Amino acid sequence: MEWARGLKIRELGAELTCYLCNGYFVDAFTVVECLHSFCKSCIIKHVRKKCSCPRCETQINQARLTAALRPDQTLQSVVYKLVPRLFNAEMQRRREFYGRHPRRDRSLSPERRGDVSSQQFVCTLADPISFSLEYYSHGGEETALPPKRFFQAPASLSVGHLRKLLTMKHGLATSAQLDILYGGDVLRDELMILDVACMYSWERVSH
Repeated sequence: MEWARGLKIRELGAELTCYLCNGYFVDAFTVVECLHSFCKSCIIKHVRKKCSCPRCETQINQARLTAALRPDQTLQSVVYKLVPRLFNAEMQRRREFYGRHPRRDRSLSPERRGDVSSQQFVCTLADPISFSLEYYSHGGEETALPPKRFFQAPASLSVGHLRKLLTMKHGLATSAQLDILYGGDVLRDELMILDVACMYSWERVSH
């Protein structure tokens, strides 16, 4: 398997930001005809003045905006996971707004009101994450290692540091091969716990 090269957020800037406001996408909407994306509020304001894509001038049917413009939940999810502070700030802004205008939120979803869903995993690198590790015996050999261990660590903890911690904790030889797997995949040392949580769609509260 060929692993993807690690990227910094600034390398993806053009893919994560709105052409109209130059900020990270909030409520990303995509023009169906040309697939260019914008913040919902930005593109709605634009088409009221000019019925075309701001980037390529593709015509937008103002009479059928619901068909011409579609919410892009996948893109928005990527932005929120790469820039978690954006999600927290946006949810706080919505809570404050609807706190001042309570009658406007009766028909809105919890996320639209700023109530973070317990099923949506968004956190910062400093937030603690609880998880467990189970020993996997490839050949059925016996070991003194406990079958399961529970951990709580910052989301920024790398798989490599976790592997070194386990090696030292259980007195294993530095030459011993110790892999950390998830769902059958060997996790690379440079991945953080937050990366693993996002890659495998962890839930904030385990069931």
